[in-house]
Amino acid sequence: MLKYLNYFFVLLFMFSAAVQYNDPEPIRWMAIYLAASVSCLLYVLQKFSWKFAAITAGIAIIWAVTIIPDLTAHGFRNMFSDVSMMQQGTEEAREFLGLLLVAGWMLIIIIFTKKSDISEK
Repeated sequence: MLKYLNYFFVLLFMFSAAVQYNDPEPIRWMAIYLAASVSCLLYVLQKFSWKFAAITAGIAIIWAVTIIPDLTAHGFRNMFSDVSMMQQGTEEAREFLGLLLVAGWMLIIIIFTKKSDISEK
């Protein structure tokens, strides 16, 4: 099941990287999403590196923490309705959740990989 979810996340993270082309900081956003995508792809190919996934998760968590001061409740409320992101906090809320998604999925596959390593011994 986890393998099939990783197929989905490979595509999701690749799509997320692709739509960053018009962001003011496209390179770093593309990099984090592509790193997450590579980690998921490595999992599917059974060449998973928990260290690479942990570094990706760590970067995403630290980055998300730096966004916290700019978050507003208003931004979260309008996250999906404000397509143009003209309302204050909308972009930050989306960025924050994107980084949490990257970090969360990396941690999930690390935990499941570690559990399966323990159960095989």
